[in-house]
Amino acid sequence: MQRGKFRQMDAEDERQFMLAENYEIMEKNGVPVGAVQMHSHDFYELLYIEAGEMAYHVDNRLYRLREGDFVLINRNSLHHYQLIADGPEKSSRRILLWVTREYMQQLSGERVDLSACFCRGESPVWHFPRRHSRMLVSFLAELAGLQEGAQEEQGENDLIGRSYMTLFFVTLNRLCRDPAFLSRDVELVYDPMAAQVLAYIDDHLEQSLTVEELAEQVALSKYYFLRRFYAATGMTAHEVVMKKRLMYACRLMEEGMSVSEAWGKCGYRDYSSFFRKFKKEFGVSPKEFQKRCSESMTAT
Repeated sequence: MQRGKFRQMDAEDERQFMLAENYEIMEKNGVPVGAVQMHSHDFYELLYIEAGEMAYHVDNRLYRLREGDFVLINRNSLHHYQLIADGPEKSSRRILLWVTREYMQQLSGERVDLSACFCRGESPVWHFPRRHSRMLVSFLAELAGLQEGAQEEQGENDLIGRSYMTLFFVTLNRLCRDPAFLSRDVELVYDPMAAQVLAYIDDHLEQSLTVEELAEQVALSKYYFLRRFYAATGMTAHEVVMKKRLMYACRLMEEGMSVSEAWGKCGYRDYSSFFRKFKKEFGVSPKEFQKRCSESMTAT
């Protein structure tokens, strides 16, 4: 694979929304300072470690990643890079693939769900034999090259891109059926206290939630709870609750609920606050998101 095929994304770039309609492929080099805040998004994300090591936080678990690892991040999962003191991130190089739910549905058809790989296994981290990893990266390189194609070739490139993307995800899903490729030795941190609180938040998103109430669930003082929770998740309890409320609203709208019903069921007290936070998080308004959901349901 020739170097330079992948579009470069600055390591300090904080963008967490897509500019392309169906997918984006980028390469990042160096310390990942642009994505150290916990975040989520409504598209699937695949991270491939080309070189070096880094730590990555996904849904309350912290993983040390090494060369050759694939990280499969489901839609609306909370995740971020975790910087390590005196760590090796400076020499790291990774490829990012962002792909929309709608595009994955188009590729999947009636009998196959190509997005299944994002929710398979006990860990989001996979490490495949070198020959399989090279094949997957070669598909990504071909797709990246198509992104840079001439405008008059766009229609043809779209067709070729669908073929390569289908090959990529068919291959990936077949590999992910083998638990032997699941990386079980990469977990660094798991805090059962944080897991308990996150589960409690999920079960009570429609209700008012306070820091005092969350601390009480794990029998800790308010201030000790806040410090420990932040150390475990990289976010404050308030930030996690807000993000989970927004993800819950997305899920309700995907299931056909109107915007006016959804925002009231996810714990927000006024629509203006919900609107601002939703657009900031996902890059579109709630009504625009609902429209995409309706179009996707009609298309399938």
